[in-house]
Amino acid sequence: MKKRLLIIDNDKQLNKINEKILHMSGMVKELHITCNGREALEYLVSRVQKNYPLPDIIILDIEMPVLNGFEFIDEFNQLDIPGKPNIELVIFTSSSNPRDKQKASLKGIKHYLSKPYLLRGLSDIIFRLDIEQHDLYHNRKPFGLERSLQ
Repeated sequence: MKKRLLIIDNDKQLNKINEKILHMSGMVKELHITCNGREALEYLVSRVQKNYPLPDIIILDIEMPVLNGFEFIDEFNQLDIPGKPNIELVIFTSSSNPRDKQKASLKGIKHYLSKPYLLRGLSDIIFRLDIEQHDLYHNRKPFGLERSLQ
């Protein structure tokens, strides 16, 4: 299933490469790129105000100017936007500091990818998300059935 992606990274050269690769992969329905966390928050709020669909996945670097990845996560978690629990956050960084990975985990981030290999890691994440969504949909009980089983 094609996904809507938001990439938050100040590495413009890598963004161009990833944009081309992701479009060629066929995994992307829509792709938007911002250069820092502040721009990304403004983008998300504007999408909600215009009643446009939000991204399925937000891919973000840790080290960025204005608002870094961890600061973005903190502010994102404070946003009151519909569908936020369905948005998957993915760290995509060149940081090899084990504390960054631990900090990301403490903030609830399940996916931590190392630069520059976005496509391979992202395709695995999308595959797992599709399976989870499929299982959630097909394992639902019909409306009212949960009461009749008691």
